[in-house]
Amino acid sequence: MYHEWEDSILLDPEGPYNKDLPKYKRAEAPLACEFKQLTKLEQEVIMNPYAAIIASPIRRCFYHERWFPNDFLVRFIKAYDEKTKSTWLVPDFEEYGGIKRPGKGRWLKLNSTVIQKATKEGKYKYINPHAFWRPDMHEHVWNILVMRATDRLQRFFNSVATQSFPAKRERVLLRVLSGTSPKLITNNDDDSIPFSYKIKNVSLNDKDNEDGNRKFYIENENAIDGLQCVFVLDHLKHDVLYDNHGKNNDDNVKTLSTQSEEKINSQIPVKQNQQSQVTFSQILLKPFGTIHPVTFLGKDNKMCTQNVPFYNVQCIWGTRGIGRFKGFLKIPKDENPMLGMITHRHTKQLAISLWKLRGFI
Repeated sequence: MYHEWEDSILLDPEGPYNKDLPKYKRAEAPLACEFKQLTKLEQEVIMNPYAAIIASPIRRCFYHERWFPNDFLVRFIKAYDEKTKSTWLVPDFEEYGGIKRPGKGRWLKLNSTVIQKATKEGKYKYINPHAFWRPDMHEHVWNILVMRATDRLQRFFNSVATQSFPAKRERVLLRVLSGTSPKLITNNDDDSIPFSYKIKNVSLNDKDNEDGNRKFYIENENAIDGLQCVFVLDHLKHDVLYDNHGKNNDDNVKTLSTQSEEKINSQIPVKQNQQSQVTFSQILLKPFGTIHPVTFLGKDNKMCTQNVPFYNVQCIWGTRGIGRFKGFLKIPKDENPMLGMITHRHTKQLAISLWKLRGFI
């Protein structure tokens, strides 16, 4: 079915060029047989999202006039919009499986505050003084980042328990508990960790959790390489949300609106036409992207502690996103656990997309 918005470069992040241009892809992760032949260090680098971010090509931010890895930046190019018969500056995201639009571009720090300052100060005219620039560019970029993360999440769900990623679902998303691991308290030399401890529904909305010294652990029998992140399946309380006109005036702190929740509930990435997936006038205050130490059984059969980012699923994908995770692992509706996503070459791209969301706020 034809949609008139498909002709607009402003509303469709892929643009009208996607049918004519070849795709420019990053190098794919090695196959399972090739991966096993790599050294331990090479395997760790391939599975590490931060190594991939730092290894991205260096580009110059036109606002700061400084150089950064381009995964910390967003590229803006000049594009002609057939619908409005005018030239606009649009974000051009080049990711694995994405496309690269033609045209000379300029790079800007991938951060809402920087984009808003560039808009307010007119620094975007450095790219082209005659092209139009969206006044809500920070919201538009956020929408695209959420859409990318949604796409990565769906790919992750589809890849688990397949030939390319032959792992059980419950071994890819592990229950994360609050407190200190009983393994460390008892100092038991037995490598097996009992599962008799009661699983509690822990909420990061509690006031005690504002302490930066919160500790978490995983009761895993099978050793893991590490954790990419922790998903918090917790419904947000209204008293922990602030709007732009509320008590908190920090430019970097915003909350998720109820209106935008319906836009991000879809589990299939949609075109950027149907209004915005997320209005950046409101984004979650806490606990989005906060980092806490998590203890687990590592590959050397010793207890390891790693600082891991925690992401509230409702903030990104709404209440249906919480339901999607629960359905994936068959978790009862009345339970709201925290789930740690293991470090693996098939989870790296999702971790990168989430890290970009964290850095944007």
